[in-house]
Amino acid sequence: MQLIYKRFGVITGFVLLLILLITNALVTRRQLAVMISHQHDVERTQQVLIAINQTQTLIEDAESGQRGYLYTNEPQYLDPYNLAVTQLQPQLHVLEELTSREPVEQAEVAQLRRLTQAKLAELSSTILLDQSGQPDAARAKVLSDQGRLLMIQIGNLIGKIQLQETALQSDRSAATRRRDRKSVV
Repeated sequence: MQLIYKRFGVITGFVLLLILLITNALVTRRQLAVMISHQHDVERTQQVLIAINQTQTLIEDAESGQRGYLYTNEPQYLDPYNLAVTQLQPQLHVLEELTSREPVEQAEVAQLRRLTQAKLAELSSTILLDQSGQPDAARAKVLSDQGRLLMIQIGNLIGKIQLQETALQSDRSAATRRRDRKSVV
């Protein structure tokens, strides 16, 4: 009889230990999944910041190429413009994909796309005017400040997106640190 109680006690202890181990494994797995998710969010935020900076650089390169060409009338000055024109649409697509989980940013990226298309149209029209033998018309269009105003709008919008992403990055990094501390303790 006493042997039965001892066996029952050992089996009960073993079952309780097994339940504890399984519970611990499940909790640890959940914590790891949350940590990985938060880390992925932090990385995505960093990718958005990089993509928005690259977009801004491409727009500025296009404008610089246009200005260089209009000033010198040398076709090689159009190289940065041509390169930027081919890379801007794919870059904006990357930005759209990266912000797909943020509806506010999606609307802002759509607005950035519209402003960028307007800027590229303005740049293209001045180049075409100059190439068609109308340098005075091209100069007048540049001096109309339409392009400068578009660049101000683009810069303001990019700054707004950068601020939002920086705030998200800060929040996500803090959440990751809190989760890391909880999981270590």
